[in-house]
Amino acid sequence: MITFAPLNAPAEEAVYRGYALSRLSGIWPRSLAIAACSVVFGLQHAFFAPTVDAMIVYVVAFTVWGIGSSLIAQKQKRLMPIAIAHFVVNLMTSSPAVIFPALQVAGVIPA
Repeated sequence: MITFAPLNAPAEEAVYRGYALSRLSGIWPRSLAIAACSVVFGLQHAFFAPTVDAMIVYVVAFTVWGIGSSLIAQKQKRLMPIAIAHFVVNLMTSSPAVIFPALQVAGVIPA
């Protein structure tokens, strides 16, 4: 959580919305560039899913995130708002993995 949330968000946004989307938008139609970057972003996250069935949900959800992020990044012509939103999502989803074990060790919640 300490390194994942702050490093992953700007790195992924720089790669997918900054580099790949800007490069592909120069040679492909805008909608195809957005779709390609978003699908690859979604596929990358499939391996975080706990089950094979959940992989489909993860791919769809992260592809939708990628489409929305791409549209916002292209409209605003900047990545910082997307990187901040991505950071907040990463922080909220990764913090229970640290907080709950710490609460168990402290005896606040039963093991």
